[in-house]
Amino acid sequence: MRFKNSQLIYSPTDLIVFLESPFASWMDRRYLENPDSLAPDEDDPMLKILQARGHAHEGKYLTTIQGSGQNICEIPHADGLERTREALKQGPDVIYQAHLEYGEFAGYADFLRRVHGPFAEPRYAVWDTKLARHPKPYYLIQLCCYAEMLEGMTGACPDVIGVILGDESEHEYRTRDFWFYFQHIKRRFLELMAHYPQGEGPIPEASAAHGRWSSYAERWLLAQDHLSQVANIGRGQIRKLEDSGIATLQALARKHPGRVKGISEAVLTRLHQQAGLQVRSQGLERPLYEVLAAPEDYPGLGLAALPPASAADVFFDMEGFPAANDWLEY
Repeated sequence: MRFKNSQLIYSPTDLIVFLESPFASWMDRRYLENPDSLAPDEDDPMLKILQARGHAHEGKYLTTIQGSGQNICEIPHADGLERTREALKQGPDVIYQAHLEYGEFAGYADFLRRVHGPFAEPRYAVWDTKLARHPKPYYLIQLCCYAEMLEGMTGACPDVIGVILGDESEHEYRTRDFWFYFQHIKRRFLELMAHYPQGEGPIPEASAAHGRWSSYAERWLLAQDHLSQVANIGRGQIRKLEDSGIATLQALARKHPGRVKGISEAVLTRLHQQAGLQVRSQGLERPLYEVLAAPEDYPGLGLAALPPASAADVFFDMEGFPAANDWLEY
């Protein structure tokens, strides 16, 4: 998000930040309004590596289509909006880095591919390059946002949107299949921005990805002794506990709530015991733990699924490394 002539302009990425963490979205707005009062986390070095690989993947795909004989118009960021409007009228096969704007949103689409058909004016589909090997749901939200901006500039919404993945495979989707969910996310995001700076903003969910505000979120949760710190607790359970008068980790650990509407006795006991374990572990170098017996109806659950111990046991930890050429390192 940024200011342009005193107007707040958002990007498709801002929607994804909101989708993953409304708290992080709120903090981005605070930082934009008051940059000297906040300090976001430093950039992750691995993130920089992945960004560089993403740019390389995009450049490789551009080289591929340049060698295919297609007519390509590359839009420079300077005067990008006017150059994009001209290109949309001229109708090249591909528009690279199109500058799109409509309403409160603006951004640069990786590729616009011309859709050939019986149209009076040139029509385009939005395609994006992604380094991942499998499509992710939020890709479609980003692409729908670009599609809406393209519709605002041309009067025609793209019938399809597409992703070129890191293995160079192409995946095409019907825009309308994701359109209403995109509109729902956008509406909620704009409602949050419209209420700024009223109130304290959204609560940082302990299980969410808060990006560059992760340290801030962790400090906030600790300061508030918030229930979301309890391992494996759900949002609905937090609301029901708060409604019953249990609003902090300490309160849940001190006393079994007895009965809480909407939470079973077994789940309530588990949450109470978990909170107590976490409270007793505070300040210890090594957290406390309890080994739970497998339930009678699931005798092979958890640690009970392990075979009997043997002197020949080998523990082998294999992890992926996204910066390696084949995405795996052993």
